[in-house]
Amino acid sequence: MITVDYRSNFWEIDRLTTTINGPQFVSSEIRKFANDWDFEYRTSSPGNSKANGKVETAKNLLRKALSAGTDPYIAILDYRNTPTQGMESSPAQRLMNRRTRTLLPTTKTLLQPRALQSEQDIQQLNKRQFQQSRYYNQHARDLSTLKEGDVVRMKPFQLGSKEWKKGTITSRLEERSYMVQTPYGDTYRRNRYYLRKTKENPDHKEASDITPCRSPRISQHLRGRSYRPLLPLLT
Repeated sequence: MITVDYRSNFWEIDRLTTTINGPQFVSSEIRKFANDWDFEYRTSSPGNSKANGKVETAKNLLRKALSAGTDPYIAILDYRNTPTQGMESSPAQRLMNRRTRTLLPTTKTLLQPRALQSEQDIQQLNKRQFQQSRYYNQHARDLSTLKEGDVVRMKPFQLGSKEWKKGTITSRLEERSYMVQTPYGDTYRRNRYYLRKTKENPDHKEASDITPCRSPRISQHLRGRSYRPLLPLLT
């Protein structure tokens, strides 16, 4: 679980041994915690990396450290102490008002607490966010709203899979989040960006979803013999 402070861009990582975006995030305890501390609590649709870019940054950093065979904690430490592009302070400085010790040699003076110009930092952060939003919105467009009963195709998330599964919209959770049910009863939560509306029959099953089997007569005739498989017969 990656917890991000958007004020400073400082984040921490906790390893969870159970499911992600599962019962622990929709339990009565987390809802009570959100109510007691008066903050808005939302869960994003699975696979929607755009919902939290900071989390994707942390995940990419861990992947690169794993691929290079280096210590991921050292990579995280370096990120926290590296000044943000276009700014003079690092995430650690903005959160703690001081640098933290790294493997690089440094003087004790540089490690002393120092009050930062918070107003200037806030202005720089707001400027960066505005620029990122402007660049993204140049090519962004609004997608049509889906309603209950619409037939859609879902973009595959599994690596190497190219099949867009068919499903039917059962409910709209948020502005861009929908529940989708397949003809086989499986239910998925998906962001509107990964759904494509079609004019298909919602109850029609794909030929590719039918399990192929050979004719019993052919199977009995070839039982116990080595042979080159023929095209499967559909029953």
